[in-house]
Amino acid sequence: MEVRKVKNKTGEILTTKEGTELEELRFEPGDEFIPEFNSVMEKTNEHTNDKGELKKITNYTLKCKARDKNAQPIFHRESEELFVTLTPAQAKSLKKKIEEGIELNQNMFVVYNYESKEYGTQIGVGLKKSHKPPKSFDSFKAEE
Repeated sequence: MEVRKVKNKTGEILTTKEGTELEELRFEPGDEFIPEFNSVMEKTNEHTNDKGELKKITNYTLKCKARDKNAQPIFHRESEELFVTLTPAQAKSLKKKIEEGIELNQNMFVVYNYESKEYGTQIGVGLKKSHKPPKSFDSFKAEE
């Protein structure tokens, strides 16, 4: 899992009122995750760029439990609740699975690299295993 500091246009790291630096989590190849819910959180903001044009920016987030490629649980600031920032392509992939009737929180996903003709190496998400009832890595491990 990659942790990135959230910065403004001038490169300053943004902080909360309490002075805690804002961070966003991003998947890295080899990470595995189980979504907590059957949806991707989506928030759209309007932004005026330097040319005065109004643009809409959509941010995608997924609440999940995750572990790294060595099967070690991933925690952020000692919390089991992870809110991971998704790329638009990752969000689209997960939304497509929902449309196909796949319940996200009943599945374990794996993060992998793939080559895009337009953009080069990208990070994708794919199904690894399914289990009902959901919610823990131990339940998936018990089936192996």
